[in-house]
Amino acid sequence: MGYNDSTAIWFFQQCGQEIHFLEYYENSGEALTHYIHYLKTKPYTYGKHLVPHDAAVHEYSTGLSRVEVSRNLGITFTIVPDIGINEGIDATRNLLPRCWFDEERCAQGVSSLDNYKKEWNDRYGCWSSKPLHSFASHGADAFRMMAVGIGQLANKGLTAEEWRILRSNYML
Repeated sequence: MGYNDSTAIWFFQQCGQEIHFLEYYENSGEALTHYIHYLKTKPYTYGKHLVPHDAAVHEYSTGLSRVEVSRNLGITFTIVPDIGINEGIDATRNLLPRCWFDEERCAQGVSSLDNYKKEWNDRYGCWSSKPLHSFASHGADAFRMMAVGIGQLANKGLTAEEWRILRSNYML
């Protein structure tokens, strides 16, 4: 989620053990209000809106977090815990066999997944342990957030308010 970086949104539904991806949306250079409005224009009945942990960070200019701004606009975010990139990639790999994608409406997102790869380290002549930041990063990272967050939904799925309380109680 960002202004200069792309914000990527996967629309999905759980159907038993399968996860059906209905649509993908990516854009940049827009405020959070743009994405909230976009969500509201869709004909979907939403369950949870999964967002990365940094959505709870307070902005310097307003003193509000993205979580608070979205709640004020009628959308409640569910924070996905930061478990680390490699663990999130493993969660994604484990989830992919259960996924079905709308071929047309998810084409850009699927392209992101197809093109997500590790960074090459010229100095040591091997693959780095970290992903290459490219056009594919935002869609793949959003998918990773979903893969980690969907496990939380099955377990306890913290709302942004629950996350705030947990964080303040344990100073996370």
